[in-house]
Amino acid sequence: MFDTFPDFPDLPKLTDKQKIFVMRYVINGNNASEAYRFAYNALKMSEESVNVEASRLLKNPKITPWINYYKKKAQQNIDEEFHYSVSDAFNELNKLQEMCMNSFKTYSVAKGCIDTKCKIKGLFDEKDSSKSNLVINMGSVQYDGKNLKLNVGEDVANSSA
Repeated sequence: MFDTFPDFPDLPKLTDKQKIFVMRYVINGNNASEAYRFAYNALKMSEESVNVEASRLLKNPKITPWINYYKKKAQQNIDEEFHYSVSDAFNELNKLQEMCMNSFKTYSVAKGCIDTKCKIKGLFDEKDSSKSNLVINMGSVQYDGKNLKLNVGEDVANSSA
């Protein structure tokens, strides 16, 4: 019945209902009562009875090793999913650069995705050093023979208008 619930020589054999309980417990965020209701016919049981039986199952020496096994597997999957290195970022960036050589718009969107991954992983500071705060002052511009002072790049609050 459970193709995804393998038998391991070092783990105890479980009944089908125990297997359902274990899987539901791990999937639902460790809610033993909900897992018990899902695995067993608990419609006529009081809430207190369900809680007692669920607690009893959690203490069962056959159940605990399976719960620990699946929690460990889940954590391994999470770790693998979030494993992202500087090397991964640069490899992706290089591939994107090759793909988007003729389209700056596509490239900038793709690079933004990589930057976001790197920020999530903690590879970039919030103050991204690749962005510059360089401001260039523009002088006056002539229009219809008149000089216009634009004040671009200056602190306008401190300039005399």
